[in-house]
Amino acid sequence: MSGKKHNHDIWPTHCVLPAELWLIIGSLVGKDLWALASTCHFLAEVLYPLLYRDVVCLTPSILLRCGTAWLCKPTMVFGHVRTLSVGVTIQNAGNFPNALEWSGLLYKWRLFTPILERFTRLTHLQFIFLALPRTFPVVLTSLPMMTDLTVERCTFTGPVSFYGVVLSVVRLRLKDVCWDDEPDEITLVRGCPLLEVLYLGWHYRIADTLNVENTRNLSQHLRELTVNSVLQAWSGNRTERVKEQQTFFNFIEAWSGLKALTLKGGWPLFDTGAFPAAKQALPDYLVAYTGPIHFYRSTIHTHIGLKKAVFIEPHLSVPELLMFLPSLPLATHVALSGLCLDKEPIEDQDTLKVVLKQCKEVEELVVNPAHVPLQGAAWMLNILRRCLHHRQKIRFIFIPGIDAHDLDVEHGFDGLDDICPSLRLIQFHKRKWDCGNGKWTEIDM
Repeated sequence: MSGKKHNHDIWPTHCVLPAELWLIIGSLVGKDLWALASTCHFLAEVLYPLLYRDVVCLTPSILLRCGTAWLCKPTMVFGHVRTLSVGVTIQNAGNFPNALEWSGLLYKWRLFTPILERFTRLTHLQFIFLALPRTFPVVLTSLPMMTDLTVERCTFTGPVSFYGVVLSVVRLRLKDVCWDDEPDEITLVRGCPLLEVLYLGWHYRIADTLNVENTRNLSQHLRELTVNSVLQAWSGNRTERVKEQQTFFNFIEAWSGLKALTLKGGWPLFDTGAFPAAKQALPDYLVAYTGPIHFYRSTIHTHIGLKKAVFIEPHLSVPELLMFLPSLPLATHVALSGLCLDKEPIEDQDTLKVVLKQCKEVEELVVNPAHVPLQGAAWMLNILRRCLHHRQKIRFIFIPGIDAHDLDVEHGFDGLDDICPSLRLIQFHKRKWDCGNGKWTEIDM
């Protein structure tokens, strides 16, 4: 057989498919191509870029075993890998004793280092649920093309410092990281001058390490910031907690190019003393905000920048709206969860009227009630009739928490187009209606 040519070598030239077409075929067939790629050197060269583009190693031993084999022929694998994920997601975590095997990366780090350094064209790197040594930052500097870094639920088993480390990372995710000594998230963040998207787990130790000096050189390219918090992350002492809250606001202000802010998890009700005296705590240049409503104050001047606001609360009554909901003159998309809707509200104290008064330019309104009314969608439509008079901009209303399976369409939408001519779409849970020529008809989702 060694003296015979491969089949593709004796095919007529016009019958030989170009490598690009083989790659397209491979992407359509799926990932069951290992056997096919092993049949000849030609197919291996064509399909390896597809097969090795994303590499997932659930345990460090898999990376060590495969990586050692790849070192024998480095040009075949390492240059094709763009995404490398080491560790497991919480869905695959299994029992805690298995974590001992995952933490084995720590004790064999010297063996892993030459393997990781070979991924010279790697752009996405994830470490999940691993124990990492103090020399971890050194490996990051050997990956010049890395733009996306995730360190999630990892533990540093010794004092670690990212001082002097400069990375080309554009997207950085730091979640539930356990530090052996002082936390060093801010130093790592400062070492990413091109950073555009950041996910950060907030805790009081970050507040302890933040100051004017180490927030001065933060990336001015950052446009999306997500901060996750738990209630236990804040000090139980009121004086200390106010300082932490003020530090948090200063941290947000440090990103002068920030456009979108998302606050997840549990956030304590911030003390009045933590807020700036004459302005909103969150900057005016924000375009999109998702999080608790109590980071705003209705008595402070208009928030001129916000165009998309998603307020997430378990309970939002009229007094709370009057206290927190700021005037949003440019907001075109407004969503509120936990909204309390009264069947017979006091005059001028209707929750939706308060919302529409503060958000006069809203075009898309999402209302997720705190309680699902027994009357269903028809009751909600009656509330809309009461609140939508003279609204010229609103086009779409979505009420995800209410089912409309028993809605009488003929009477339910009666008169809505006269009350609010701009309204074109209404959606309840998984059913949607469109208004055309004065008639409401259900459309496919």
